[in-house]
Amino acid sequence: MPLSEFLAALDAHRKLHAVFNVSLVTVTGLLAFAPMLKTAVRFAFIKHPGWFLAFMAAALFACRYPAFFYPEHLNPDEAQMVAQAITYESHPVPWRDVDGGTAGPLDSYTLLWCVPFGFQPTYLTSRFFELLLVLGMLIFLYGASRHVAGDLAARLGLLPAFVFLAVTAFGEFIHYSTEEVSVFLAGAAVFLLTGWRRRPGSFFSCAAVGFILGLLPFAKLQSILLGGFLGLTAMGFLWTSPRLTRREALARITVLASAALLPGAIIVGIVAWTGAFDDFWTFYIQMSQAYTVVYPTFGEELAARIAHVKWLLDPREYIAFPIYLTLIPSAVLVLHFLAARPRWPRAARRWLAWTLLFALVSVITVLSSPVAYPHYLFYLFPAFVLLLATDFRLFRVGRPGLETAKMAGPLLLGALLGGLLIASTVVFHHWPHPGLARLLRRLIMLALAGTLGLETIHILLRRPWPVPPPAWRPFIAPGILAVFFVLPALAQAGRENPFRGKVAEFLARPPSAMDAAIGQLRPPGGQLALWGWEPSFAAETQSVLGTREAITGPSLVLPNPLQTYYRERYLHDMRANRPELFLEAMGPDNFIFNDREKYGIASFPELAQLIEGQYRLAREIDGMRLFIRKDLPRGYPKK
Repeated sequence: MPLSEFLAALDAHRKLHAVFNVSLVTVTGLLAFAPMLKTAVRFAFIKHPGWFLAFMAAALFACRYPAFFYPEHLNPDEAQMVAQAITYESHPVPWRDVDGGTAGPLDSYTLLWCVPFGFQPTYLTSRFFELLLVLGMLIFLYGASRHVAGDLAARLGLLPAFVFLAVTAFGEFIHYSTEEVSVFLAGAAVFLLTGWRRRPGSFFSCAAVGFILGLLPFAKLQSILLGGFLGLTAMGFLWTSPRLTRREALARITVLASAALLPGAIIVGIVAWTGAFDDFWTFYIQMSQAYTVVYPTFGEELAARIAHVKWLLDPREYIAFPIYLTLIPSAVLVLHFLAARPRWPRAARRWLAWTLLFALVSVITVLSSPVAYPHYLFYLFPAFVLLLATDFRLFRVGRPGLETAKMAGPLLLGALLGGLLIASTVVFHHWPHPGLARLLRRLIMLALAGTLGLETIHILLRRPWPVPPPAWRPFIAPGILAVFFVLPALAQAGRENPFRGKVAEFLARPPSAMDAAIGQLRPPGGQLALWGWEPSFAAETQSVLGTREAITGPSLVLPNPLQTYYRERYLHDMRANRPELFLEAMGPDNFIFNDREKYGIASFPELAQLIEGQYRLAREIDGMRLFIRKDLPRGYPKK
């Protein structure tokens, strides 16, 4: 039986599939506590991290695979990168053949991973690859957290992120987006950096970290701040290492910096050699600045930034559990440290400060964008997982003692109230009495604020929380399991999953009318030029792009400082490539640009003139017009 048929059959039995998913997620959560178990020698194998990571991988795949088969894009960015990957296979030079906008060429190049295995880039291959990147990120973060905080804390620190990424049905975190490659690379860099904790990095390790960080700008310019922070961290580790002389440290820093410059030198060198350097500089570097929003007044900018922060902390967001279950314990732990001054080793205090700064840089990376796209929140995962693992290490969850007992109350109570706040937004959303739901949610928020407020009072009075009696201490681990695993898993599972139970339907769904028309009209090897923000038609029909742009909405249609340059380049590509098909994707159901009278080719007279002279209308479907080149041999369109 082919794998797709087996997966469809498993998905068709919804109860069986649900039991299978719940079992895998539950075993993964329980294995997170395996290092605490006192087992006989013959059962000691369950403590091995390989079991934890294997069940985590199986749970992620089992929970998420129904969405792989969804036959439409979950976000236009997904379709854009698939279309660009298809084009890169035969036209491989970035900015000369493909312009990904604010996304770098690595995001599309990596989607060609499936070609050596005999498959073309599709939504299915891109979503499976997204899962591999997410799994790789989690494994790297587990390794990094283990370097810093030990095995138990590393596993517990992964739990909220793992639960969210496994159970979520929100398309923004299932489709392949412009952040996955960046966070995978960041996770790899953090794993290598934290390995320098006891032993300074070798020349090879320094070169590897530098090369990885040098790749980040060519995945997403937005990740430069994150890469810069990690690069400065690496230099700081080397310069302050007591095991290195100044000359040895300087030599390794030189290797690190040289390796960081190498990816840029290679890519920019190829681009310059092929004559596309001006396009790279103008349309990747300068356009990223033009993409930002300029507010008329400081007050409007401040209001926009505040709204952005509110969005980040909105308990109704799908990613609220990982955010709250990291920030609240971290705040409680820091407040406790300021109040009680526990005897933490100097290295532990430094790691806590570094992970907090790493989290702040990640938040700034997300907020640096003028728009609040949920998939930008992927940038939070590396820092937040490491921060939570550090919290658990300082909490000494594996060896409960006096300090653990002092922190148990505020840490668990704060996390529990934060979890209840998020869960209430899921449960109360379906209540027939919105006023009562709003009141209960506000009561939980007041209790949460009261918990943090009491800890602040303890700081001022320098009086730590009362120590629970020793009889309570065995309940600390079950409390952590309930708050950081059971509660988010139940709340996330309560959200509707639009993909489950529909794999067979997805596999049987015929192509859209426009996809069928493109497949019928396009000659073998033919190109498709698009006008609008619907790259899905190129991705779904495996069409090579006829121009550098898979989308023309924000750059060619809307006014911007570089619109003239974009339009001139678009006309140049149309004349040079002479694509066989041209699609004016401006129907009423299209993404954003759905008014043909306002945004169609008539708004670009030079393009309208070119289409009128060289193309003829072949199909009009759902308000969209598909044109075919007039000089094609007879027999097109096919009957």
